[in-house]
Amino acid sequence: MLLASSLLALFLFATPAAQARDSFEWNFLNKNIPGRIEVTGWTKAEPTPAGLHIQTEKQGRMTRKTDFPHSVEVVTITLGSGNASEAILLWHVRGSPEGDMVQLPFMIQGSLSQETIRLAANHYPQWDPLTDRL
Repeated sequence: MLLASSLLALFLFATPAAQARDSFEWNFLNKNIPGRIEVTGWTKAEPTPAGLHIQTEKQGRMTRKTDFPHSVEVVTITLGSGNASEAILLWHVRGSPEGDMVQLPFMIQGSLSQETIRLAANHYPQWDPLTDRL
């Protein structure tokens, strides 16, 4: 499987009781790398003006310690990929062993234009809204 895609932005949303919406964004445009991202396994992942360009023939992952200013309910990923493929959202539940990550598989449809994937993470009992690694 060859995966080539550009991650443009990762948005994290919270909806407090008052129904006001807060958001937190990790933006990869213009060669930006938001925070200390740890990438393992992929053949190639490099920052470009169009976002983080990932090209690989093997499985890998990208994680980052979080410092969210609020609890997170929804994860939205905007990306561009010409290939359909399966991806996995990983998160660490606070208090669990350090290497343990919960996995939520989702599909990248593959499109010549940008694609936005919205994952209502709070619908999953394993979701930690204050996860310390995503």
